[in-house]
Amino acid sequence: MRQKISSVIAIICISVYVLALGIAAYNIVTGINERQRLAEREFAGLVATAGAAGVLGFMNEPFKEAIQDALMDSQTLQAVIISGPWGVDAFERERGRVITRTDESPRFKTAFGLSAKPFFEPLSQGGLRNATISAVASYIDREGIIDILKYTLLAVLAALAIAFCTLFLEAYPGKSAVSAGPPSRKQRAKPVPEEAEILGGDDFFPGEEFAPGEAEYVPKAAVDIPPETPRGLYSPHGNIGWEDYTKDRLSSELHRCAASEQDLTFMIIAFKIPGKVDEPVFIQLADEAVKYFTHRDLIFEKGGRGISVIIPNIDLEQGLAKSEIFLDQMLQYLPPAFKKTDLCIGLSSRSGRLIGEERLIFEAEKALEKALRDPVSSVVAFKSDPEKYRAFIASRNKKRP
Repeated sequence: MRQKISSVIAIICISVYVLALGIAAYNIVTGINERQRLAEREFAGLVATAGAAGVLGFMNEPFKEAIQDALMDSQTLQAVIISGPWGVDAFERERGRVITRTDESPRFKTAFGLSAKPFFEPLSQGGLRNATISAVASYIDREGIIDILKYTLLAVLAALAIAFCTLFLEAYPGKSAVSAGPPSRKQRAKPVPEEAEILGGDDFFPGEEFAPGEAEYVPKAAVDIPPETPRGLYSPHGNIGWEDYTKDRLSSELHRCAASEQDLTFMIIAFKIPGKVDEPVFIQLADEAVKYFTHRDLIFEKGGRGISVIIPNIDLEQGLAKSEIFLDQMLQYLPPAFKKTDLCIGLSSRSGRLIGEERLIFEAEKALEKALRDPVSSVVAFKSDPEKYRAFIASRNKKRP
């Protein structure tokens, strides 16, 4: 349902953007065409004014005043040049803006928004010959375009605000991350399809089938610590999330990534030898994990002296690469007694599947168990073919009564 709402809002926002830009473009083009027609009418009126004023004498002071007044009263005309046997005279709204002089002869400038071809008409009143009048007009109404863009910007900002609100709701879907009490560690293990395989480092291992039934995961590195009821968002052991919050947060992230068609990797990190692990070492592990993976709210305690990490928007191969890098960096901060194989990582990813949080945790746990047993490879990933997985789930659903 949430995905449908997001899709509808996205379509609405895109429609608003396109409609606002289309209306703005239409109004601008329509305004330019209207000003072109207005400029033709105003130039015709200017020619009539020049003819009437020329009866009293061309280029005397009353004639010049009449031309300048007509130019200033127009909305589109910017400059006028009148030539005749007496010479050439120029009139402008703003001196030096539209007319330039070459060898004392005025010429119209070429600029954006001005008519490319000047208006031109001969003046023949009173038997005067070789007298002409020409003018250029501005087809761009700057104030009108600014008003159009203001309304367009308001529409775009409104749609953008809706999009941001939707994005915020998607990122924080409102599902509570705090449970009423500490949940049981027991999880129902689901059958794994036959095509599933374990990927360790860069080496591919043959498939393993895990039998259904009750599976309790306790890392070999676990140290007995009295259970504590979560208080607040972060645990005092390493200042990362309580283990009880892992499922709820992973479920939220899986739904969000599925809605946006993003991948997600889930990993569990644990020490192989419990005797080497004490509180300072665990806190060091938690601190380095926060520094490397950056999101403290996606890192949780796991099994006493391990941690689990949710990494959205990366696939299994990227998760493996990050695991190897983190492992190498972490070993630099551990005591000299630790070897690379003393710290193990098991991981799995969504891989385009509609998968639940319990299933993803189960796969990462099984990968970690293999890493804890492996004397060479300390990073193991669970890999499944998405197409075969979907076929397996479909066939299993058909068998149900």
